[in-house]
Amino acid sequence: MSHLDSVDQKPWIVIKLGGSSLQEDNIVRQIAKDVKKLSDLDYKLLIIHGGGPAINEALSEKKITWEFIEGQRKTTSEMMIVIENTLVGTVNRKIQKIFSQEGIPVVGLSGSDLEMLLCEPQNESLGLVGLVKKVSSEVIKVLVQGSKLRVIPLVAPIGVDEKGERYNINADMAAMNLAVDLKAQHLVYMTDQPGIWDQNKQLIKEIESLALYQLTETHVVQGGMLVKVRAVIQALRNNVQEVDIIDARTEGNLFSLVHENKSVGTRCYRN
Repeated sequence: MSHLDSVDQKPWIVIKLGGSSLQEDNIVRQIAKDVKKLSDLDYKLLIIHGGGPAINEALSEKKITWEFIEGQRKTTSEMMIVIENTLVGTVNRKIQKIFSQEGIPVVGLSGSDLEMLLCEPQNESLGLVGLVKKVSSEVIKVLVQGSKLRVIPLVAPIGVDEKGERYNINADMAAMNLAVDLKAQHLVYMTDQPGIWDQNKQLIKEIESLALYQLTETHVVQGGMLVKVRAVIQALRNNVQEVDIIDARTEGNLFSLVHENKSVGTRCYRN
């Protein structure tokens, strides 16, 4: 069987890279090594990244203050320019460089390219924070399924509306939207904590979507993890079979989870 035939038959796996781990080149490099192993085994991969700490630094350098509302950054027009430049021009290119050094043919994309992530304002209080209303993943499918190079798309979470206005999309939500559109079997969130904590600060190894929802209602999960858990619930409700939240800092975690089916964080299922 050819590489293209093998890739075409594999289910999609969407990987979201985030947290302060993206600031550490050595962590990004060890993730790249796992991605390379999975790619060599013909897994069909899409990667989307965040970049909160890098955005914080860029905004601070320009003396722009910000606030978070339920884990999402309220975004003004002035901030949007900085956010897009940081995610697309700095974070995406940095990850591209490290992945390329590990022999991975990665292609950097913005969610605004070809209206991949078509948005509308999420609500007035958040400003230019986008709610994805349509996903156009054709360019991703062409890159992955139409290339002999095992190309891996690397997407920055920038959205666009029908008038061309750019939006800041929460990367956890963007990963969920792409996973649902691609009918992904597996969505993996790589972050800077081991998984989801319960009310006693103990790691939850496995959890179903209803129990996840109860964690949000009882305020056990808050801040950035609140948005992530809401994204997990939406992914599961829209037929993504499994969602995992794992520690990006632990070497080999991604490969152990995806290829060896080991439990390395919090594994989430539909009820």
